Amino acid sequence: MAGGLDILIVGIAGENLDYISSDERLKDLFNKRNDDEKSAEEYVKDFHSLASDPSVANPRIFYLAGEHICGSQVGVGLGYIIFDGNNNSYPRKLNERMYERIAELKQRFINEVEAKGLEVPHDQVGVYALNVYDT
Repeated sequence: MAGGLDILIVGIAGENLDYISSDERLKDLFNKRNDDEKSAEEYVKDFHSLASDPSVANPRIFYLAGEHICGSQVGVGLGYIIFDGNNNSYPRKLNERMYERIAELKQRFINEVEAKGLEVPHDQVGVYALNVYDT
């Protein structure tokens, strides 16, 4: 059962992102990691870093499709994780320092995605809430 808002991202989201690129390419570009323990730990650290500390200088973009750290979300998303879930627990407050960075993160997202050869509709880049199912 989904427990309401679980993840907030700055980026793009929807039923699918096929209009940007294939699922395989997005996974390869944004979720690539080796399967060793060190890279898995780094992946988890990066996933939570911006939500834990809004001043992180070089946040990582994540492609959220299917199952991931928090579960399996409704739809797909591509972006910076600015709120990493309440995990079906009591409400958590978004760190208010994050509001100051939203415009910067939106532009950074566009720049980083386009540098990888992808085109995103600029008017669709924003803050998205993803509902996550427990897995």
